[in-house]
Amino acid sequence: MFQDDGEKTVSLPPKIAEEALNDLKCSICFGIPLKPKLTPCEHIFCEECIDQVLEVELPSCPNCRRRCDKNEVYDLKRGSFIYRIWCSAKVKCNKHEDGCSWTGSIIDYPNHFEKNHQRSEQLNLLKRRIEELEESESSANQKLRILQDAYPQLVKKYEENKEITDTAYRQLEEKCKIY
Repeated sequence: MFQDDGEKTVSLPPKIAEEALNDLKCSICFGIPLKPKLTPCEHIFCEECIDQVLEVELPSCPNCRRRCDKNEVYDLKRGSFIYRIWCSAKVKCNKHEDGCSWTGSIIDYPNHFEKNHQRSEQLNLLKRRIEELEESESSANQKLRILQDAYPQLVKKYEENKEITDTAYRQLEEKCKIY
């Protein structure tokens, strides 16, 4: 930067305004896409969002309504200016409200999430499944104890009924012989 007297002075570059990042946001879900797609009219969307929107008879860009088919939407080209800008977008973890303090580049976010949250979510699911199985086992053991307690009584009743049935059968046989 130059002053009026022609001397060069050093000044800090302006900070990027939050509004400047709005062009990197998907206008469907309002997030910064993890898998960004670019339309021919150069609007950025999440892969999942734009795929859903373009599944209509006359697909068009949600931002400018320009006709746009799925086969015209493409990934950001690695090394391109827009790709480098997208890569430099700083984001917070979506678990920020749950206490995660990570902030970093969008390009690093999937690794962070997988390493710090996805595995813990899978672990929590496994723990809940183990608890469910333990409850089922406890219930099954309780039912087994009831059956084990009832078994001697059932055997006794069976024996009594067998004796009654055998006696009745013999009596019936005797009557049949008489006739």
